Amino acid sequence: MPRKLPAASKPWRISGISVGFIRGGIYYIDRTLPGRPRFKRSTGRTDRLAAEGEYREFERDPAGYVQGRSRAALWDDAVKRYLRYSALTAQNSPLHVARQADYFANLHASGRFHSIHTFTASDVRAFMAWRANGGVGGRKVGRPAVNRDLAALKALMSWARLERLTANLADTEVPQLQEDQGTNAPREIPEKDWTAVNRRLLELWRLACEVLLGTGLRYGELARMAAGDLRPGGLHVPKAKRRKARTVPISIRTVNAAKKLLKAGGVPDDAASQLDHRLRVACRAAGVTFYSAHELRHTYATFCLRSGVPLRDLQYRLGHASIRTTEKYLHALAAQGRHRNVGAPL
Repeated sequence: MPRKLPAASKPWRISGISVGFIRGGIYYIDRTLPGRPRFKRSTGRTDRLAAEGEYREFERDPAGYVQGRSRAALWDDAVKRYLRYSALTAQNSPLHVARQADYFANLHASGRFHSIHTFTASDVRAFMAWRANGGVGGRKVGRPAVNRDLAALKALMSWARLERLTANLADTEVPQLQEDQGTNAPREIPEKDWTAVNRRLLELWRLACEVLLGTGLRYGELARMAAGDLRPGGLHVPKAKRRKARTVPISIRTVNAAKKLLKAGGVPDDAASQLDHRLRVACRAAGVTFYSAHELRHTYATFCLRSGVPLRDLQYRLGHASIRTTEKYLHALAAQGRHRNVGAPL
């Protein structure tokens, strides 16, 4: 005779099989498995898809599921701890941390990641297919978007293993997707182009472009620049995102531009979206092919190489972890035929 449920509960079935009940909108697992005591516990989920993901995780490894619950290292808990680490220890900007949170939300929305202990490589691959085919918002996305979510997962799990929260290696079994090569190859902006565009920018954004051209900073590093970073030896760039601190040599003209920029309040840490918008408008007005704020960094790097700066020195100035990342500027120079008439950064 079936067990009588409380009046406020109703059965929860998956494919016609009773797996628990729903009470107050929350899904509960209520199962007795062979050789195991009865398991009755809330999934903590009000969404049916997420609750089914919890149940699949429980059914795959009941002991591991219960252990993960007791250690309070479920997905949400691990993500919160990792984002706290990302902001405080890795010194990432609030914008970067917010984007990481979005990537983790995408992973969780697939219904396959509810614990850092028990998801498998098959779950990761299924997520990648789900994400590419419009799982988030119904819009299909390319390999770069899938790779961003996958990179976030790998960063989370790497941190969790270092913290000895889990021994799960499923993420390491799935490589990043191969992206098209050369689509974002470095491009050096000719002097006549950026000079014409700078004349059409408001002073704040013109100063920002001058500093980017004269230092090769990432936009986020520019946004976090402080008065104390301007030192006799150059511009000090603090440690961030696991990169070592560095000091970039800069000209007097760039120093003056940086001081004026700081006096004007600096630029917002918005991943260059406002500057890129203004560059697009100014490029159109000047009759110049659009270039982004990040391409000013490319211009600085290629000019340094043409001026004889050693590759290792350029790697240090740009803050690259790997020399291979810096080498792409050598390839860019070869593709451009080593033009000499593009002009010098500020």
